[in-house]
Amino acid sequence: MSDEMERKEAIHLFEKNNELEIADYHSDRRACRVNKKIHDQYIGNDIFESNVQFWLDNFEEQETLLRLLANYTYVPELMYGGYLDDLTDDVAARCKEGKAILADTCFITFPSSKGIKSGGDVIRSLLPVGHLESIGKDQLIADAGKNLNYIKNAKCIVFIDDMVGSGETARKNVTRVLDKLGSLENKKIFLAVMFAETSSIERLKAEFQSQGYPVEVFAHRYCQKCMSEGYIFSREEIGEKEGMLREYEERIAGQKVNQGNSCAMGFRNSQLLLSFFYNTPNNTLCMFWSAAGGNAPPFARTSRQRPKIDEIKGIRERRKRNAYEMAKLARTNE
Repeated sequence: MSDEMERKEAIHLFEKNNELEIADYHSDRRACRVNKKIHDQYIGNDIFESNVQFWLDNFEEQETLLRLLANYTYVPELMYGGYLDDLTDDVAARCKEGKAILADTCFITFPSSKGIKSGGDVIRSLLPVGHLESIGKDQLIADAGKNLNYIKNAKCIVFIDDMVGSGETARKNVTRVLDKLGSLENKKIFLAVMFAETSSIERLKAEFQSQGYPVEVFAHRYCQKCMSEGYIFSREEIGEKEGMLREYEERIAGQKVNQGNSCAMGFRNSQLLLSFFYNTPNNTLCMFWSAAGGNAPPFARTSRQRPKIDEIKGIRERRKRNAYEMAKLARTNE
């Protein structure tokens, strides 16, 4: 099988696993209007396949990366909104009062620690669109500290996010608000997450229970670490594949996996394969989103400009020349 066929097969599996077709999307909003396409800055049919190939060209072992891409989770805007509707339906069902409870519910989002656009911003924008009859602007809380009285009067409190990685940030945000509220009697309290790594949800449940917080935790969809045995790679492959990926990741991140808050293998070794239409969480393998070291990521984080192809070509050419000069010097000194 040729490299071209392998790449096309990986993209086909990416489409199948995400229940979408690249042909339906375009990266230019004006072209979308004319050609009746859906706008998307990552998977537009005018850019996606070429971006994938340019990304692959930065690595020696491409077959492994194609297998990661085939199992990658991507959430376009329309699907994102649908998942939010699923989460609110889950809340209503768990309250056993039907959708009427939504009118007495406040939804608390988590702020970005770095001040950039976060999932909370997107959730507050899109959540009411599917529930105009029951969820108003006042029910969407960005700063819980300034809205404690409103939160205290709600029958239901939902801490909501689109992704939980290690779970540490979610735990801190939830407990900080609940400690300030005082009495939690006669309230339903949830941590509702769109995507979460399985072990983090179980850990959060145990921590809330042990500390006496009456929080019901659930996720709409669960993610696995990409190096989980039997997920993408077999038991026999894991050692070799993980060693190679760590080398790539550490080169791009400029840090070892376990060095501080390194993003090599995803922030705190999260090992996720996940992007949303508005951004990519740093819990995802950094080869998919970081432009450091001449990498050309297909799902670049929006906190920085997407690198220009000519710039990356220049970096790669300099790297090749440096490698050639180092090899030449080594031969001279033999």
